[in-house]
Parts: sequence; structure tokens; C-alpha cells
Amino acid sequence: MKWYIIFFCLADISALAQTESLTEVNKTLEAVHAVDQNARSSLRSCEARFGVSATECKPLVMKMDSLDSINQEVVFQLLEKGWPNAGQISEKANDAIFLVVQHSSLEKQIKYSAVLKEAFVLGKVSPSKYAMFQDRLNVRQGKLQTYGSQTGADQYGNVFFYPIHNITRVDSARREVGLSSIDAYKLNFPGGNVYLDTARHVSNANIILIVHVGNGKQQALKGIKLFVQNEVIGETDDKGFMYVLIPRENYQDLSLKFVANDQKQIRYALKGDRDFFDIYLMFNTL
Repeated sequence: MKWYIIFFCLADISALAQTESLTEVNKTLEAVHAVDQNARSSLRSCEARFGVSATECKPLVMKMDSLDSINQEVVFQLLEKGWPNAGQISEKANDAIFLVVQHSSLEKQIKYSAVLKEAFVLGKVSPSKYAMFQDRLNVRQGKLQTYGSQTGADQYGNVFFYPIHNITRVDSARREVGLSSIDAYKLNFPGGNVYLDTARHVSNANIILIVHVGNGKQQALKGIKLFVQNEVIGETDDKGFMYVLIPRENYQDLSLKFVANDQKQIRYALKGDRDFFDIYLMFNTL
């Protein structure tokens, strides 16, 4: 697909937003939608073939990020004038605005969160999409998600749900906003090996550590032990993955110690007001 269509309205999109028909804005946003979805479709196809976070798919990730930046220039300029009214643009064009915000940086998501909330209240954004936006905004700030819509993946083949506020009620919460069950959602991931913390509802007094450990050869490291105050509280599995809980009380500035079988160590300090930490570590000499 030729991307020059996107640039056609970039310079004058603010002025076009004031016209009655918004024909060119609609055309541009539909092109933005196609770019966003085609890039992600190509990446999903690659991941289905080679695995999530596979090296073979990295060029597609870079291309997707580049295209996202172009899309953001278009949509953010439009949003400075406000979300178009219902009936002014097509459903696909309207969806393009949401997708661009959803796929943007945390800084931009925070900036436009009030605009998106207003669009949701006015019925321009569906409950399911707004739920996914809320989840992503929380997860990116280290907070618990409500609807279980946000997952992560590492280069070692681990796919996992970011921590959910109340796992016993997540399917009910998803149903209320029009999302499928967690079990149905898990089917979207090739291989089906997706980690989900089923004890989330009893660990509100804890901080969650999601740990990924490998070496300089991009190999997962099994048996890396996690010490807190000289006590082992966790150990990586054969895919270099560990998911553990530590008491929330007095966790700030707590020093973690990761130790390999040959006693090589990495120390990691927990900083910031977060519900969970997603930690990536590398033992270069192993």
C-alpha cells in the first residue's frame, strides 16, 4: 500500500476538520486504519510462524513503530481540535483515532486520556475499547489491570498476562464491557502457553515481580535464584521466567539479589510506586 495518502491531509487536517463534510479527513483516517491493521497483521503472521518476539519478526516491529509515528502525526493534529462528532466520519475512521491513541506512547496516552474518556461518554468509543485503553494505561504505569486485556511476551517464548486486580471477577468484568472470557482470549496466542496468575485476588498486600533472565546469546537461563534478605523466594524455570510476590510493606528501595549456580550475581533495586515490576536481566558470562 502506498503511504503518501496519509500525508495528503496532514498539513491542512485542522482546517478540513472545520468543513461540513470532512470527506478528506475521513479518507485519511481510513488510510490510517489500514496502515495500523496491516502492520499488525503482518507481525502476527510472522509470530505465528516463528514465535512471539522472534528475531525474524524484529524488522516488522521496527516498520510498525515507524508507521505508527506517521499515523500519530495525523491523528494528534486532529485531536487538538477535538474528536469528530458522530456521523461526520465513518466507523472505520472513528476506530482509527482510537487505535492510534491505543498504540502511542504513555506520554501521549496520558495527554489524550481526557479526550478519549469524553469520546467514550458520548458513545464515540465502545465500552470494550475504553476498557482496553484503561488497562493499557494502568499497566504502563505499573498498576493492576481490571479486564485482563494486556499481555506481554519476551524473547524466550514466555507469554503472560500482566497482573489483574481481581482474577475471580475478571470474566464478569469483561462480559460487562463486551469482551470474551479470559479462556477464549488465551486462544489468540500460538501454542497456548500463556501464564496467568490465578492468585491475584489474595495478593493485594503484595508487589508482583515478573522476571525474565537470559544470557548474551539470547538464551533463557534456568535455576537463577532470587534472594530477598538472604532468603530464596523464587527461581527461574527452563524458559528463564519467574513470577513471585513480595510483601508491599517497606518494598521501596529494597535490593533484590539474583544468583546463578556459579554464584555470579546481579542486584536490582525496586524503585517507584508500582503494583508490579517487569524485570529483564542478562548474565553476560553464562
